[in-house]
Amino acid sequence: MHTYLAEFMYKMIVILWCDTAHYYFYKMY
Repeated sequence: MHTYLAEFMYKMIVILWCDTAHYYFYKMY
């Protein structure tokens, strides 16, 4: 069952993952 809440949570997870990846990339270089 697709709901707006599920879509919102999915987007938040993607955003948090991208922020974490950028943080480690900046920390490495």
